[in-house]
Amino acid sequence: MAGLRFMNSEQMGSFEQAEQFDFALDFNRYLLPHPSSSFVMRMSGQRHQDLGINDGDLLIVDRSITPKASSLIVVNGDTELLLKRFSDCKADQQQELWGVVLHSIRGHE
Repeated sequence: MAGLRFMNSEQMGSFEQAEQFDFALDFNRYLLPHPSSSFVMRMSGQRHQDLGINDGDLLIVDRSITPKASSLIVVNGDTELLLKRFSDCKADQQQELWGVVLHSIRGHE
C-alpha cells in the first residue's frame, strides 16, 4: 500500500514538498477513542452556525466522556436531541447529557 503524503502548514504552498510516510493511517483510531460509545450524527439546517456547525456536517459524538466548559454537547430535549455549548447549560435545566462532540467533519465539494 502506498503511504499518505503529509504536509504541515509551512508546506501548504507546494504539494511536492510533502514528505512520504509508509504506514497506514487509521482515521477510526484518531476520530474514535472509544468506538463502543461513539456515534456519528449528520446535522441539518442552519440553526447551529453560531457554534461553527453547518448543514450537512458530521459530528463524532462520544457518550463516555465528561464535557469541559468549552465542549459542544448533545442533550436529550423533549422530543429531539439538541446541540449546545456545555458552558451555556444552566444547572436548573432538566436536560439529560447524551454525549460530547469530539470532532466535526465538513465536506468542501
